[in-house]
Amino acid sequence: MRAALGIDPGMKGGIVWLNRTGSEVNSWRMPVIGDGSKAALDRHGLLVILRDFQETGGVVAVEAVGARPTDSRVGAFTFGRAFEAPISMCAGLGVEVQLVRPQDWTRVYLRGKPRGKFIKKSAAEVAQLRFPTLPLGVKANWGMADAALIASYVQERNHMKIVKHG
Repeated sequence: MRAALGIDPGMKGGIVWLNRTGSEVNSWRMPVIGDGSKAALDRHGLLVILRDFQETGGVVAVEAVGARPTDSRVGAFTFGRAFEAPISMCAGLGVEVQLVRPQDWTRVYLRGKPRGKFIKKSAAEVAQLRFPTLPLGVKANWGMADAALIASYVQERNHMKIVKHG
């Protein structure tokens, strides 16, 4: 398997680096500057993480989500920038990106678990079992749960393709 860096985009998202064996190497909340309505993506902080990951030859897995209909125009625009930034940075660094639809990874990992308003809690519980060292005790870190499961999903899916066609 290749290393994978999972990204749950957005100001409350997370980033998790899994090594070639699927073990957690490191995890971060999405790097932001400021807070509340003044929060903005810390592009330099994100670039530092991506540059370090670039050396692994791994794949970056970004959750393919969009703004919600209930988001304000400014909120939707801010989310769009946070979604596109890692994709653009990876293109500049020559790092492969795979977009992962939420319904794909949740179908695999959250089968039989509560969804709707409980989906983040369900993801945190599943991720904590798979990655015991992931710091998910605080609700603000739950974006890292999604990121870890997204990275794991890409690793397992890509490994199955290689084995299936190898």
